[in-house]
Amino acid sequence: MWFRDQIISHVVVSDYLAHNKTSAVIFTGDILAKLSERVTEVKIWTDGPASQFKNRYVIAAMKELSRNCYDVKLVWNFFATSHGKGPVDGVGGTLKRIATDKVQSRQCIINGMADFIAAVQHSSSTVTSMTADAVNSVNVNYTLIMSSVKPMQSREYLISTVLNGRVMTL
Repeated sequence: MWFRDQIISHVVVSDYLAHNKTSAVIFTGDILAKLSERVTEVKIWTDGPASQFKNRYVIAAMKELSRNCYDVKLVWNFFATSHGKGPVDGVGGTLKRIATDKVQSRQCIINGMADFIAAVQHSSSTVTSMTADAVNSVNVNYTLIMSSVKPMQSREYLISTVLNGRVMTL
């Protein structure tokens, strides 16, 4: 996240093992909920897997995310799908490297989420945890939202999604 000429990296670590659209929305919502009420616009940059980000369900959930976060304007941008090699993959990759280095140098043993967070706590990223139980409790709300989404009528490529009371496609 860029804020007043600073880059602030946020990472959510979880023992929730599903890597899907709902978990992506829930983790993003967790980060957005921690923002100051003074924030009026958030530009999100993610990689491009359709299973997690580029789909109609996430677009529908954006409205709920915006409403839950002081009616902040959300602009969701996608990098090309690059199988773990894109710019946004660097944050998670750096934390995994830090943790691996500490394990290999016998500075720590990682047996779960809490151990991983302890190993990377001195990194430049803000690391928060979200248990599988917490994800499941939020999941009910987003499952209802996503189950009511109708299919898009055409097969046009979605280039940009801007939420300010409405969704726009270019």
